[in-house]
Amino acid sequence: MHRCLMISEIVMNIAKEIGEDGDGYEPWNTLAKLARTCRVFSEPALDALWRVQGSLLPVLRTMPTDLWQTDAGILRLNRPIKPTDWSRFQTYAARIHHFIDDRLLNESPGTDCLQALVCAKPPNVATFFPHVHSLDWNYLVGPSDEVFQCMPFFMSAATKKISFSLGSLRTTGLSLAQSILHNFPGVRHLDICGLHAINRPPIEDALSELFSHGQGLCDVKVDCFLLPPTIKHLAGFKHLKRLEMIVDDRGVSTQVSGFRVLECLRVSGETFRIISGLIAMLQSPLETVFLTTIGGVVKPQELAGTFELMSIHCSHAHLRTLTVQTLVTSLEPPDACIDHRVLQHLFVFFNLSHVELLIDAPVSLDNKTVRQMAAAWPQLSHLTLGGDGWFRRTSITPAGLIPLFYLPRLTTLSISIDASTIDGASQPVPTQIIRGALRSLDLQYSIINDAGPMAAFLSKFAPNLEDIQAWADDWTQTVGVSEELAQEYQSRWKEVARLVPLFVAVREEERGARASS
Repeated sequence: MHRCLMISEIVMNIAKEIGEDGDGYEPWNTLAKLARTCRVFSEPALDALWRVQGSLLPVLRTMPTDLWQTDAGILRLNRPIKPTDWSRFQTYAARIHHFIDDRLLNESPGTDCLQALVCAKPPNVATFFPHVHSLDWNYLVGPSDEVFQCMPFFMSAATKKISFSLGSLRTTGLSLAQSILHNFPGVRHLDICGLHAINRPPIEDALSELFSHGQGLCDVKVDCFLLPPTIKHLAGFKHLKRLEMIVDDRGVSTQVSGFRVLECLRVSGETFRIISGLIAMLQSPLETVFLTTIGGVVKPQELAGTFELMSIHCSHAHLRTLTVQTLVTSLEPPDACIDHRVLQHLFVFFNLSHVELLIDAPVSLDNKTVRQMAAAWPQLSHLTLGGDGWFRRTSITPAGLIPLFYLPRLTTLSISIDASTIDGASQPVPTQIIRGALRSLDLQYSIINDAGPMAAFLSKFAPNLEDIQAWADDWTQTVGVSEELAQEYQSRWKEVARLVPLFVAVREEERGARASS
């Protein structure tokens, strides 16, 4: 039996719902009006109104108006801070639980302003915000060593999530940064951003010292290369469930293993060989994996090795989402392709539901491989294979798509086929096809000779399609096809998209007529 709520709890829940209802400033306006009604509503409404902030300026402006002036979007001091200036600030600061990134606000306090706050802090105040849970420092203030030294005074024992940058820090700032997890052991989510993979030894040393603490971390994102000592610390964290990082040759070590509870991994590197070094360290029940190579050479055999290591080191039952992306890369050897030998190692992950291979390489598959995918991944809801203009390498025919159409949860499919001839049209249509889940079909840069038969095929085996795409506007970037032929393929697929709903309507009428006869 549930207990009855007190009136104060009911009012608090109402204020919370108002604060979370809708976007923009309307919820804030409503809460501000509610706070002016009576004391019963005032406190809960003010708590909800101040709970989440995207800037320090509103709470700073609760102090006397003659204290500040704004100069080119920077809040600056007009006079020294007096002990009597703090009363309203402390009242409202205690209501704030989250400082978030709000890029609509383009004003921030100046360095002198923050330093003055720290120097004038009342002796009985350990922190400005005793209940702050999350602090996105990187967007609240401008980046500088002096400003960063003020950050601990905006944190508290309640702080669980912090985001900051090391890129602009010198010796003093780095000394503070590497002690953050030691001084605030309650932090569970850490995002170190703004480095853009540009390392220097002091930052690398600071990161190693920083992660020698923080055994309670659950979520880590670091926008730079990590050295083996740092990765070793992370591998031993018993609660680390989410990790986003960049690796290079220095970071991999066959003597390190761990990450025993890791569920989500986002890793970037120059090549799949480098990324494989990290995969070999895993002993993880991964549910989500994002792999990205940037500015390197794509070698399909290296990707095959990465997938093979995943099949060895990752739980077959847990993996749900896999995304692989290559950016600003070249293919080696030039005639290499993504084929069955690359994908076969993924067939052991029988609960995969979302697979995206956005790779700068031709995808050379056949109908047999598609049947194996459909059999191996019965929970599939999204499948993207390639996306570039490598249409000449595919051996998948329209009939090869039918096993995918059978999948009860597949709503989105992006794949290249050879539709120069339409096969499989005479196959019977099972009941599950009529109730099929597929709604979006992107046929990339597929060849097609005749729109009518292809439209009839899709209306029969994918009758619930809502969106059909092929030969996107950037087709001019493809290789090996004339502009005239590309435009013709694009026109034919547009005709397919127009005809499919018409054919579906005719089939439904025919089924209705048979049922009533």
